[in-house]
Amino acid sequence: MKIKLLAIGKTDNKDLQKLIEVYQNRLKHYINFELEIIPDIKNAKNLSENQQKEKEGKLILSKLQPTDELVLLDDKGKQFTSIEFSQYLQKKMNSGIKQLVLVIGGAYGFSEAVYKKAKGKISLSKMTFSHQMIRLFIVEQIYRGFTILTSLQTNLQNIENKKMKLVFATNNLNKLAEVQKMLPKSIELLSLKDIKCFEDIEETAKTLEGNAQIKANYITEKFGLNCFADDTGLEVEILNGQPGVYSARYAGNQCNSENNMTKLLHELDGKTNRNAQFRTSICLNLNGKQFLFDGICKGEILTEKQGKKGFGYDPIFKPNGFEKSFAEMTSEEKNKISHRGLAIQKLVDFLKEIN
Repeated sequence: MKIKLLAIGKTDNKDLQKLIEVYQNRLKHYINFELEIIPDIKNAKNLSENQQKEKEGKLILSKLQPTDELVLLDDKGKQFTSIEFSQYLQKKMNSGIKQLVLVIGGAYGFSEAVYKKAKGKISLSKMTFSHQMIRLFIVEQIYRGFTILTSLQTNLQNIENKKMKLVFATNNLNKLAEVQKMLPKSIELLSLKDIKCFEDIEETAKTLEGNAQIKANYITEKFGLNCFADDTGLEVEILNGQPGVYSARYAGNQCNSENNMTKLLHELDGKTNRNAQFRTSICLNLNGKQFLFDGICKGEILTEKQGKKGFGYDPIFKPNGFEKSFAEMTSEEKNKISHRGLAIQKLVDFLKEIN
């Protein structure tokens, strides 16, 4: 976008002219800016106010291109703070207009034809200034507006550069989005896809913590990035913590949620002790150090499936203090007490504290 400032008559004050030129030169670093002076009307003393406005109006309109957006400096116009004016300039640039034309009128203001053509009016103050002073003020405010925008962009870039980038070893975008919402804006989460990690990381450990460490260490060692990974299992008291780390593949080669639940119910058939807990373990590799977090939700294994929501073992797990299974709860109810939610919250609290 180009900005053109039209003004009627030359500035006869050399000091003012020098100051205007100072800001004109500074503006060259930010935008294509032009100050064009429309000569005073000859024999204006012999003209009425309306005649003078009409003649000046024709000269103003003759300077416009069909795609120009005309805005008048007028005492009845909208007033801005400097920051608001910088935002106004940004909106104009974003709108795609080729040239914004600001006009300072003559001694009697603008003709009706100019008012009709204008897309807006701006007032610099409730006070009255000479038209020559207004030239200095508006050029300075345009310059100030661009310095504000540049400063804002620099600050945003600095904030972006200072963001902690942290890999969450998952390709589950819903999980990624949920955790990102819980983190401060100074921490940006990346998925495995974001870092172009497409390998299947084998979980060969005998504990949940071990599997989480395997995944986090793989990312840190191969990509050199800070990372956290999680693993979750269902631990049944009378089965000495089984299926535990093998929860997802409990039924062997035919493992899926239905077969896993069927096997577990068979293992507990006739047993009165049905105490169990879901446990999530998180491993965080951060700046050369490793941290572990866990979340536990205690409950019991039901004798039959209840509910159709959730996934995995949810239909046969009833958390303590509730009369329904995980699969009968809304996602909001489950997330408040779930093992994964508790572990993630510990991680988030830790990251907020150190960040």
